[in-house]
Amino acid sequence: MSINNLVDYSINDTADILDIRTEKIEPISSSALVYKFRIDNVGYLDENSMLVFKCNKSSTATGGHRLRVNAWNGGLGGVKRCTFSVGDFIVNDFDELNRISTLENLNVPPGRRNEFWSHYIQNHLEVEPAEAAETEQTGAAQGGAGSIVSSVLNGSLYGDVTNNLAGAAPQTFSIQTDSTKNEKIGIPLGWIIPALKGRQFPLFLFQDYRVHIEVEFHGASKYVNNFSQAPGAGLNNSHLAAVDSDVDIAEVNLLIDYILPPPDFMNKDRESTMKEGGYRIEFPNYSVVKKTLPAETTARNLQEVEHRLGQNGKELHKIYQFKSRSGATLNKRIFLDQQINGVNEEEYNLVVNGNEIYPQYVWNNASQYHQMTLALDKELYVARPLYYSDDNTLFSQLTTKNTGLQAVFKPLACDMRNGNPGVVGAGTKIDNHPIVFKYRRRPRDSGTSCDDQKVGMDIEYHCISSRVMNVQSGLNGKGTQILITE
Repeated sequence: MSINNLVDYSINDTADILDIRTEKIEPISSSALVYKFRIDNVGYLDENSMLVFKCNKSSTATGGHRLRVNAWNGGLGGVKRCTFSVGDFIVNDFDELNRISTLENLNVPPGRRNEFWSHYIQNHLEVEPAEAAETEQTGAAQGGAGSIVSSVLNGSLYGDVTNNLAGAAPQTFSIQTDSTKNEKIGIPLGWIIPALKGRQFPLFLFQDYRVHIEVEFHGASKYVNNFSQAPGAGLNNSHLAAVDSDVDIAEVNLLIDYILPPPDFMNKDRESTMKEGGYRIEFPNYSVVKKTLPAETTARNLQEVEHRLGQNGKELHKIYQFKSRSGATLNKRIFLDQQINGVNEEEYNLVVNGNEIYPQYVWNNASQYHQMTLALDKELYVARPLYYSDDNTLFSQLTTKNTGLQAVFKPLACDMRNGNPGVVGAGTKIDNHPIVFKYRRRPRDSGTSCDDQKVGMDIEYHCISSRVMNVQSGLNGKGTQILITE
């Protein structure tokens, strides 16, 4: 080495400079609830890119400024389906995503959910112990001091329908007719496109294909409260839901973050497509199976159902069961159709590859909560009355049926991972035997401390499996071939 090199203190630019380009993408086609976007094949697509939109009060909606997205998952409850495709290849088709995305992405300590994410999705659920006996809408005493109720700091003001509530206004982010007075809602794409979760997707590898994202929204009745409703005026009014025509979705855009690393970094991924097996992308895939649970006529009768979920040939990681009471009920006053109901006495087991997973039915709430913790890799962050539905909790009136908080977020889960890291090879391979979810309940009748537990229920099973996308270059590095397998 020469002396000149030793005393050379000049600064040389390095090739590790990262650039980020953010663009606002307009839909290339749209209908009332479905919007389709095309994004450029540039750099990497970041998971923190956002779907943004506004909820505007329609000209046919009743009442003043008393419309508001629900306090549990806000605008996320309005997103029904998202399809991510490369050319004719569907990478992810994530349907009925609002509740499972809430479970996996908004399961954070309440302070972060309320104080941070409320700026993006406009949710804000606050609960507190009551200082005195609660009052039912009919005026009868419900629940003693110490019952868990919706706080006055809640995103929606909740009270006596016959008196205060009809004249109440939402605490924050009311939905108004004037679009300029409404705040935009932002949903990270990593929440609604599983292939983006925890990674940056290499768009530049797909120069021969068009990349599309299609988003479908729910009607307003699924996720928007209308606090101007009078009790008894109609089916929706019994749980303060807006009707679908109360809200118009508007100004729907994608805010795309294109990550542009140094050329050397991108060339390594290009070179991977020329190797045997090509460039490999592993990610989870979500599918939903819908079933029903008929109403039980007699309290404490054992009701048992077996739901066949299929999934033959797939590698399963997790299964969630979401139950919701059919129709409009008082139980839906705060969570609307974003709730996941529990029953006071219920148990479950699964038959996988011909064998039962658990040595006996998972029957008590603590064990069911533990299984949920295993599936989520962390605690389920809800106030106890939101999850527990056993008779002791009901009789102690920790919460009452009229607060709308009793066992309204009680998903059941089964973790089928084997402990290996990654996606492929970390789950359970399903053979030719369909998965059977065995469910039992002994529902109690309605009483002073709970709703009728015998009602019929709509059930969704969300099955999470492994999925692989192989990207391989053609001869002489020209053209790109794609293979997607499960």
